[in-house]
Order: sequence, then C-alpha cells, then structure tokens
Amino acid sequence: MSKRYEEPIDVETTDGSVDAFWWRGKRYQVRQVLCRWREAGGWWSSTEDADRPWLSGDAREIIRIDAIPITSGRAPGTYEISRDLRNGAWTLFRVLD
Repeated sequence: MSKRYEEPIDVETTDGSVDAFWWRGKRYQVRQVLCRWREAGGWWSSTEDADRPWLSGDAREIIRIDAIPITSGRAPGTYEISRDLRNGAWTLFRVLD
C-alpha cells in the first residue's frame, strides 16, 4: 500500500546525491537510494526540442529511498521524492507501507 502526498519538501544534497529531506518539520536521513526514474507527460505534443521533452510538458525525476525520521524515533520507511525537471522544486510524492 502507499499514500500519495505531493507536498513540498526541502532536500539536502551532496554532489547530486540525496542525503536527507525535511517534511512537516521533521528531518529524514536517507539510508539508501533504492531506485530512480524519470516521467514525462505532454512529450507527444512537443515540436521544439524532441530530445528534451520536459521543457514543454510535465516532467519529474522520482527517487525511491529508504529513510529514517531523525526527530520522531519512528522506524525507517520507504519514500518517493520527486524533483520537477523544469524548475527544480522537490515534493514528497509518495510514502509506501
């Protein structure tokens, strides 16, 4: 099971690697990146830049991570965070049970 949130988050990175993120006032330390992929929508209507479809439609990179909330004492969990490839904004996309 999973729950979709799509809420804004702050992300800490080092050399392109995600180290931690902040969600609802709590810091989550990344223990492991499990996988990552990109999704693009609207690419079929792009006529300008065929090799970069995210410039005309919706596009995001999604990273599935194993993370532990530092400030609450809860158990580690699996989270999907996403980065908008047009403007760089980060969101907590989904929490998996």
